[in-house]
Amino acid sequence: MQTYPAVRAAVTEAVAERQRVLCEWIDEAVRIGELSIDFPPNALAALLLAITDGLVLHYALDPHAFRWGKISKAVDGLLDGYATERRLEKVR
Repeated sequence: MQTYPAVRAAVTEAVAERQRVLCEWIDEAVRIGELSIDFPPNALAALLLAITDGLVLHYALDPHAFRWGKISKAVDGLLDGYATERRLEKVR
């Protein structure tokens, strides 16, 4: 990608847009009391996108390496650690 500036620019723009949208969602969840985090929402957005990108890459290399349903449960478990009691009560 380093040797193709146009490709790098397009990918960089796409990643930045995904991160911006996810950060807005996280900001909203914090604002309405569904999530409680003590670090910048952008950091959580970057982490979630990196996990997603890594999973997509691994799936492309080996479609049988994991099951998306199990990954979904694992991500839910991670995010539940940031959920407020209010959100957890809604889920139950």
